Amino acid sequence: MRVLLSNIYFLFAFVALVFEPLYYFPCEWNDVNESCGDYIIARIWRIYTQWDPIFADIPVFLRIMCWIECFLFGPSYLFCAYNLRREPRFRPRIFNAFTYVFSGALVYSTLVYFAMS
Repeated sequence: MRVLLSNIYFLFAFVALVFEPLYYFPCEWNDVNESCGDYIIARIWRIYTQWDPIFADIPVFLRIMCWIECFLFGPSYLFCAYNLRREPRFRPRIFNAFTYVFSGALVYSTLVYFAMS
């Protein structure tokens, strides 16, 4: 179970640190259907915007949340994924406190996202 959860966090870290910036920066937050051309990341985003249309034309509050995800949550996912792989006795003492704060931040950002969209 610990390895599965760690792998999920590694996947989230990949999305936050690689996949999302590959869209946000080249496309300059513009409409995914017009400004990004036809490269693979833009095609994947077009599929995603059919499921979650708010990402087709990203409002300012969501841009801020996406920046937070890229630069704050991405490294936090990596920290959690790495330490979940380790035996509990070898984890840093700060890990448990960090996971409580990080969980709260994830819940808060999710609630703001759902409230605003």
